[in-house]
Amino acid sequence: MPPLTVLSDSVIQSLLSSLNRIEILKISETLAQALSEYSTNAPSPGYASRYQPQRTGITSPTGHHTLFMPFTSATSIGSKTICVSPPSKSSTSVQNTAPKGVITLLDTSGNATGLLNAEELTAFRTSLSSMILYKSRKRTENIVVFGAGKQALWHIRLALLLRGPEIKKITVVNRSANRSEELLKTLEKDDRARWESKVEFTALDPLLFGYWQRLEECLADADVVFCCTPSPRPLFPARYLVGGEKLKKGCYVTAIGSHSASMAELDPAIFTAVVESSGPGAFHPLGGEGGVIVVDSRKSCLLEAGEIIQGKITGESLVDVGEIVALGEDEREKAKEWLESGFVIYKCVGIAVMDAAVAGDLVELARSKGVGVTIPKF
Repeated sequence: MPPLTVLSDSVIQSLLSSLNRIEILKISETLAQALSEYSTNAPSPGYASRYQPQRTGITSPTGHHTLFMPFTSATSIGSKTICVSPPSKSSTSVQNTAPKGVITLLDTSGNATGLLNAEELTAFRTSLSSMILYKSRKRTENIVVFGAGKQALWHIRLALLLRGPEIKKITVVNRSANRSEELLKTLEKDDRARWESKVEFTALDPLLFGYWQRLEECLADADVVFCCTPSPRPLFPARYLVGGEKLKKGCYVTAIGSHSASMAELDPAIFTAVVESSGPGAFHPLGGEGGVIVVDSRKSCLLEAGEIIQGKITGESLVDVGEIVALGEDEREKAKEWLESGFVIYKCVGIAVMDAAVAGDLVELARSKGVGVTIPKF
């Protein structure tokens, strides 16, 4: 009977914060492989999407939303349970709105092998999934980040660890100036010594005069845009990203904050413009018509991604990131220019196989470093 390893949020934070570039790439490869197997049913049926139950959720009368996310793989089964608290309307203090919960790992015989706090891990695994395609981008000098929570923090950390010397400027956009300042202080204090970069950090305050003009200028120059907010409404007009020559210029855009049909942190018109575009921006890696939106799960995004639902995007215009990972050599060569320089949107609502893959690697890492609590013969 295998041991059970219990990892608290503080232990997971310590583990993740100490990862170097090589370790990040290793976990990224595990995640990419898991998503590939989920989307392509190969080499093992364990990760296949048809074996993954759709997550379910309940909302209490107090507004607390709880998600139940089961998963299976070739080596493990388990589930993740997280709760998202509603924002306080009366409090003026900075709130931590990150989902809280737990991930349970079992082997295929049902023996418990891992019990992990889900808060930090959720932010990390989502951000890491955004890096799968980001690693291929040619231009990453100017990055714009919407949000100042854990997701934003990990997107910035991972980008700097993977491409630090190439990044010149990172602009944080958040409705709370205090949150933006806290994020930048955390990055300066805890991480600066780990980057091979002279990156310039700046914050853009929506309450300041001239905000919309400055934001439009920032997005016009952006090589990468990370959207990490649970916003029910678009953060900016579609023309800021897809107007004029922007589609032809190319950009890598992620949208990982909104996760229900009623939420849309990006204007759905952006998605529509991409799938209806022609020319270099219209590349379809699977040979379909028009452009595509890259997603973590076609099945989940058609049910849960507000930008896709409100934009009336069909499944034919969606491609799983796992399908791109699984492209053969010839297909990947055809997609090379688009992946490196084209206009690429990655929409992620979060699927449990991502938690399974990253949690498994963290349990192994914790055991190798002798951290956490291990209970033999649980």
